[in-house]
Amino acid sequence: MSFAQWSIVGVPVAIVSLVLAWLFLCLVFKPEIDVVKGLDSLKDDRKNLPPLRGSELRFTIVFAVMVVMWFVPKKIGIDMYMTTWLGIFVMSLPGMDMVDWKEMNGRIDWSAILICGAATALATVVANLGTGAWLSGILANLFLSRVAGMGLLVLLLVINIMMMVGHYPMPQGVSLAGLCLPVVGALALDLGLNPIAVCLPVCMSTSMLLLVPIDPTCYTTYSGGYWKIKDMMSTGVVITLGYVVVCSVWTAVVAGIGLLG
Repeated sequence: MSFAQWSIVGVPVAIVSLVLAWLFLCLVFKPEIDVVKGLDSLKDDRKNLPPLRGSELRFTIVFAVMVVMWFVPKKIGIDMYMTTWLGIFVMSLPGMDMVDWKEMNGRIDWSAILICGAATALATVVANLGTGAWLSGILANLFLSRVAGMGLLVLLLVINIMMMVGHYPMPQGVSLAGLCLPVVGALALDLGLNPIAVCLPVCMSTSMLLLVPIDPTCYTTYSGGYWKIKDMMSTGVVITLGYVVVCSVWTAVVAGIGLLG
């Protein structure tokens, strides 16, 4: 699967899901202000900004080159993973000055780092003990093999829901995907389905953890104390179900018109 195929599915799903989530959150949590003041001065400040230079310009150039390389891996002979490592290497070279550790160290919320590390450790233990593989095998035998005959859309809906549920015994997305991809991919091949279409929701759903703040992004905002876990759970259920529908329908459409190979 190429980065272009990933983007064909992922970008529309992300945009639609983001808009729907924003509308729903505005409906549930009424905005506390009617007018955002200071936008005029912000626009003036933006006009007065100097052109990109120094580390900003270097980062923009490196990242732009990485994006282009992600889209044409076969033509340049460098896969996406090597491109990413090359980008990190270049950004870390002496003289690039892209990260000031002394400045960033004072801004890091170490409690968020610790809870993310604990979640990763838990996922590693589950994976090493074989519990994750055992659970994914049971789920595949109980659900996936039975609903596969109902059509690709139904199968994608079930896979997405399973991934949402699977986040909680294994909150680390990479480990969860590593356990589920072999099972789902093998099932797709056995049923004669496009493995890319079936495996894409597994990868994309690893980032949809919207019921409890054990994801790094969610926990970073939670540590600010502005919202409570019950707020996230009450709205996260609806947003998650909306994402499941959007992702499943769009993936089925893209696969149906042959854009995934």
